[in-house]
Amino acid sequence: MPKVSICIPTFNSSKYIFECLNSVKEQTYKDFEVIVTDNDSSDDTLKIVDLFKGLNLKVYKNDQNFGIGKNFNMACSKANGELIKLLPSDDIIYPKSLEESINYFSQYKNISMVMTSKDLINNQSKIIYKNFSSLNTGFYNGKDIAKKILYSGRNPLGEPGYSLIKKESYLKAGGFNENLSFTLDIDLWMRILEHEDIFYINKPLGGFRIHPSSLSTNLNEYKQYQDWIKN
Repeated sequence: MPKVSICIPTFNSSKYIFECLNSVKEQTYKDFEVIVTDNDSSDDTLKIVDLFKGLNLKVYKNDQNFGIGKNFNMACSKANGELIKLLPSDDIIYPKSLEESINYFSQYKNISMVMTSKDLINNQSKIIYKNFSSLNTGFYNGKDIAKKILYSGRNPLGEPGYSLIKKESYLKAGGFNENLSFTLDIDLWMRILEHEDIFYINKPLGGFRIHPSSLSTNLNEYKQYQDWIKN
């Protein structure tokens, strides 16, 4: 049984999935499986995924598009590892992402997640903002971070691709809310933080891609975030 399950939900990801999977292939820590759940893509996503058969790869194709949240949960439900890294198909992780994150679970027995900083990259994979972060390296009490999120109206922890989560913590929190899109990550973080603590690494261990079709550039999604904060 692998220590880590890298879960990659895909949908028409042919433009970026090779680079995403190649970043997984280059990890210095090797005790992982890769799970791809494809949301009924109509492009060459799965043909490109098939090039990475040597990665202890399992591929599942949905017979319809179930939406972002359900596809996220479907990927995580296939995980056999003790730890889950959910990696969006347009993002990348740097070679020591797993190696540098995993050690803190043995140092801090009660943490549920290790989160890291990231670089912001464009659609050509060039860094447009280095070390996008709002926390210092260290241990954080979950409830304190939850309050910081609510009082600031921001997400200091970041996106799923820069988290490493205990599978039992993911399951205990109930997984991702399938009715959400833009806020589904911070919504899960809040449910985990209510009961468990985290460790944060203020060092970029991946690249978060900003491109015209990403959720981060969709102004309509910010209204969902504002409504989520109010609720």
